[in-house]
Amino acid sequence: MSGPGLPLIPCMHKLLNTSNLNFTDNTKDLSPRLKKIIPNASKDFINWLVGFTDAEGFFYISLDTRRTSLNIGFKFSIELHLDDIEVLHKIAQTLGVGGVKLVKNRNSAVFSVYKFEDFVRVILPIFQEFPLQTTKGLDFTSFSEAVQIKLNTESEGSRKRISDSDLIKIQNLKANMNSARITIDKKQIADLTNKISINKW
Repeated sequence: MSGPGLPLIPCMHKLLNTSNLNFTDNTKDLSPRLKKIIPNASKDFINWLVGFTDAEGFFYISLDTRRTSLNIGFKFSIELHLDDIEVLHKIAQTLGVGGVKLVKNRNSAVFSVYKFEDFVRVILPIFQEFPLQTTKGLDFTSFSEAVQIKLNTESEGSRKRISDSDLIKIQNLKANMNSARITIDKKQIADLTNKISINKW
């Protein structure tokens, strides 16, 4: 939006240019937990990542029950036009997890995290301490609950089969994420409203 007396808003491509991503080195403002797991990140970077994820991020749970052994997968991704691939590399480099791949049929690139241990160690702690502020936050809540269910089935390196009741819980969580979500109750709206924190990022 622009007009008399109002500044022009720069185009998205200019905002995404990596040369413009000069984050203040305010790692001291992070919790000891985050400083340990993402030592290359600053509070500015994480605030920027949260806003960016609210707009472009995607949390996904995959379930394959056709095989003899149940396969539950998780994915966090951000997809951008190919011109902005360097921004995705910046995210991967700073977080120290995931990777960037080209999506040729869509002329885009995507940063993705697939490893379960990366969700437990890096992705969940970030968005638990710096909450998402749109309905993407609801997706993350369902996503993190499903990750926790799977984590609870693993002890001392041995994997146990997820119970039928836990499988139903994960199926229900998956069914209420992203475009599959039909309604949002008043409590969810209140929770999102309470998390709103506007900053320059």
